Amino acid sequence: MTEGVDQRGVPLPPKPWQYSGRIIATMTVAAKIHADQVRKGTTIPYLSYLLGACATALDYGANEDEAIAALLHEAIEDG
Repeated sequence: MTEGVDQRGVPLPPKPWQYSGRIIATMTVAAKIHADQVRKGTTIPYLSYLLGACATALDYGANEDEAIAALLHEAIEDG
């Protein structure tokens, strides 16, 4: 594996990766907006879906703005 890219060739963020205050604040907002929601037909917290979307975006090389968008993409529609 080449340094700076994962096994798929996706660029990795500089190490050490640290979440900025912006993305932490976004996680907090998303948690507050969706605090009482669960996934349809389950008891799984809805926030898990949003965190999964954010994680997938980051896994595929999203920058911070794109990761934040992944966290908030359902906030207006489902919040």
